[in-house]
Amino acid sequence: MGELLPGDIHLQLLDQYGNVTQKMTPECVEHVKVKGEDLDSSSLSVSWQESSQDVVVTGVRFRSGRPGPRELTFNLRTFVEQVKVMVTAGPPTKLQLLSGPPQPLQVLNEQGIPSPFVIQLCDAWGNPSPDKRVVVALTPSSPDLKKTWPRCAKVGVSLQVKSSVKSQPVDQEGKASFTVQRVAGPK
Repeated sequence: MGELLPGDIHLQLLDQYGNVTQKMTPECVEHVKVKGEDLDSSSLSVSWQESSQDVVVTGVRFRSGRPGPRELTFNLRTFVEQVKVMVTAGPPTKLQLLSGPPQPLQVLNEQGIPSPFVIQLCDAWGNPSPDKRVVVALTPSSPDLKKTWPRCAKVGVSLQVKSSVKSQPVDQEGKASFTVQRVAGPK
């Protein structure tokens, strides 16, 4: 989703026995129409390929929606052909907190957080994106600590967070889970 379909789609006219006919001409390009739900027509290109005597469609991309099967319809005058395309989630662009401890979070010094933080990797449309190349890291946010407690900014206080893992790749569903074993700060 959001990416161009790799490769080209070749359109040919077949007779009743499945044989390629030589009825297509370069002028057919003007009459080819491509339709589909959430199809990004701005990236579509329909052209004539002289070497194979067929029409080539490139730049197929779907704008948004849920992953799953989509139907593309190709029209050439009275001829209609439909093709199913399996659309998957787009490239990961954001993290979403699926579950964690109740908010607002209060932790006693030198204590842990019993509920794990479960993070979901998502594409631009909020669909789960199971990209195995992504690694999620858990780090304390010192600037936020200084904003919350101005007196800490004067002395340069840092917050220490201990977890069973500092970073991990997402699983096959695009999720990562972290349990915080200890949080320590100034007394």
